[in-house]
Amino acid sequence: MFKPLSNQARRLWTIFGTVRTWFSTLGKATERKLQREEQEIIFEEQKLKKENAKVYVYEQLQKRKRDLERQKEEFYSFKNLIDNLPKNKSPNFYYNALVDILARMGRTEETIEVGKIYTFKYIGITQGKWYDVHPVSLITSKENNYYKGVNYHWQRRPEYIESPIRTYNYSRIQSMFYRIKPQELEYVLRVPSFYPVLISKR
Repeated sequence: MFKPLSNQARRLWTIFGTVRTWFSTLGKATERKLQREEQEIIFEEQKLKKENAKVYVYEQLQKRKRDLERQKEEFYSFKNLIDNLPKNKSPNFYYNALVDILARMGRTEETIEVGKIYTFKYIGITQGKWYDVHPVSLITSKENNYYKGVNYHWQRRPEYIESPIRTYNYSRIQSMFYRIKPQELEYVLRVPSFYPVLISKR
């Protein structure tokens, strides 16, 4: 049923695996930045109280504090989702939980852009081929009727497909596109929404 990976497929997985590692590094750097910003605000707040700072200076710090809380809420939404997901549910359940968060963040889009990451619902029709109902894809190119992207879900089962770069026909999209920031990718891939389906030959 499964063919061994070709040399080209191995090379592509290596390239896009490196991209994923970079995104993961970016995520860790973002988390450290948020933690550092929080410590700086605590220090500044204590300092201003001791110095009896002017009201407008204190208000500026409060605005900075609110901005930080908003950034933390967004960044940690996925970690909190993972920590609180119930076990033994269907991929559809996990996908719906994921896109619900993305929708509340305003990440719902009607179209896609090359170089960005999206999840969406897709129903393939090519006989004898595997497809993933809930791809998490880095878009590599797009045309009038289709687009291409690397679905990172397939890193779990690379032997199922010939190439990491998948082709998606617009007519088979069954949802809106939900944009994922690069620094969120590792968290998103921990949500078990991967739903591989093999279309039988008739």
